Amino acid sequence: MTKNLVKFFIQLFVIVLLYYLFAEYGLSYLFAILAAVVFVAFIIFNQGKSRNKEIYLEVGCDAQRYLDTLEKLHRETDNQNVYRLSRAYGLIYKGQIDEARILFQDVHFDEIAKKEKYEPIYLRTKAKLAYEAGDQATLKAMLDELALAEDPKEHYEITKDYLRILTLLLQERYEEAIAILVETIPAQHRRVHIVELEYYLAYAYYKDGRIEDAVAVTEFIVKKGYRVFYSDLCYELYEKIKY
Repeated sequence: MTKNLVKFFIQLFVIVLLYYLFAEYGLSYLFAILAAVVFVAFIIFNQGKSRNKEIYLEVGCDAQRYLDTLEKLHRETDNQNVYRLSRAYGLIYKGQIDEARILFQDVHFDEIAKKEKYEPIYLRTKAKLAYEAGDQATLKAMLDELALAEDPKEHYEITKDYLRILTLLLQERYEEAIAILVETIPAQHRRVHIVELEYYLAYAYYKDGRIEDAVAVTEFIVKKGYRVFYSDLCYELYEKIKY
């Protein structure tokens, strides 16, 4: 019996039990009202969830589902910059860096209306593409720009840590990278970002000769079975150092 089926029967049992309790005290009408309210709230919640496509990637850690949902919701009349940015973001977590880079090159962030929502995605995508290209100059320029920002946003500190980590990894300064990773991972707001950073932590441990620590981190991620590229990288690293 699957978890979803067990959950369904538990929910059904609770509903039936509540109905009999309400009926016992002659409050069947009240039960009907409450059931209707819950049903409407459930519909509204699920509609909002389906529109918030990032939840499938950032919380569900399922890059393919995120990309599929993006395509399903995409319309020709939508802002193409948002579409290209969103797709590039998802492709990075699928490990399709070249495809992500092509899309990102055509993103004009200044033409995106919801900057508060998309700026963290834009900065993270730009940083990751720079890292994959070994472009330390871009990472430094981004870090300097955030440090000098007149109106620093809440996510800037997390983004600055991300930029520092990528730079240190490129410079093979693994001990320093580990120190920042250990501090910033608990501060992350998105599960998929945690998975990515935990892979970097495992990799830095491995390169720094701390094999037991690397094994512990990779084992933890592999067991989760997330459908993102960094979970696959953790599995590859785990096999390499464990066997």
